[in-house]
Amino acid sequence: MWGKVKWGDSIGVATPGDRICYVWDEAKEYNGWRTGNTSDCSLGLLGCTAKRSGEMRKSKDGRYFNCTNNEWSEIEDTIYVNTYLYRCTYDESGDKIFSEGEWVYGIERNKTHFVCDGGIWRKASVEEESFGETCTAAREGVFFKDSLYICSDKRIRIANVYDFPIGKDWTNSSLKYGELYDKRDNRTYKTIKIGNQVWMAAMDIGDEWERARAHDVPGLIGNPHRGLCPEGSHIPTNDDWNELLESISGSREAMLALYHGKWPDATNASGFSAVGVGVFDGPCQQINGIWPVGEIVFYWSANELESYGAEGWILKYDEAGISNLGYGDDQKHFGASVRCVMDQ
Repeated sequence: MWGKVKWGDSIGVATPGDRICYVWDEAKEYNGWRTGNTSDCSLGLLGCTAKRSGEMRKSKDGRYFNCTNNEWSEIEDTIYVNTYLYRCTYDESGDKIFSEGEWVYGIERNKTHFVCDGGIWRKASVEEESFGETCTAAREGVFFKDSLYICSDKRIRIANVYDFPIGKDWTNSSLKYGELYDKRDNRTYKTIKIGNQVWMAAMDIGDEWERARAHDVPGLIGNPHRGLCPEGSHIPTNDDWNELLESISGSREAMLALYHGKWPDATNASGFSAVGVGVFDGPCQQINGIWPVGEIVFYWSANELESYGAEGWILKYDEAGISNLGYGDDQKHFGASVRCVMDQ
């Protein structure tokens, strides 16, 4: 019977027009009827008593209230309203209820997701709802939609050329790769033989042309275009690129490792493992709408045109193969990829 309510006068007798609310409370100090708050009788929730402490209930007019200290308090936090039955944490036994990055539909807003993020619930972003994926601190660096988007700083954004990790394996698992050890950073890179050439098969992100070409280590400069490449390899010249194209008959599909809608026929049959990481113009400014990630990959050549311009080789989703581009004024500042080829 606890929580039962009734309207009455000062002696507890129901009388038309009287506005005193009484609550049946079995707590020791009451053990029967006590004077309650108007909300106990008017909200349609019955009385708030010690036995009901912590309960959340929906009133007749659609609002939410929590029972605390024998009084109903309105809840305006929509996140709590939609997740109060779920636990975004670990219970005392160590068994998790919802893990980081998981989401649930709201109790009231059953078409809206709420994400378990850092041990608390939050409303899913528009991007998360659209992608059907969550983006939390624990998922930093995760790619979405064929690597065209990335989870970064707890938001989903378009990926850029610097987001792709060198260590990620984009290679063709059906081919046999060699290895190249770089004693400068103690890393071992995969290599692939294509025709008579041996190319690095790692998707190395480069830099501006001048810096990419000039990173020779003192005492190891045995090739004028070694640049940032490991000892025994160099930044390819136009002759190197042309020889590669002859070996693969100019097929961009045989070079591409990234499969998505704009490159449906990419096979990476050569093992070159190109990825459409785009290109940057200037200090980290993406060329939006012209060459975004997923549509091209641009590689530097060691060939210089002039003091402001250098040459490069490009794979584009809307062209038949890889082609040479000669850039003019102020184009050396592009942030492009560098792929090393072994010295012969």
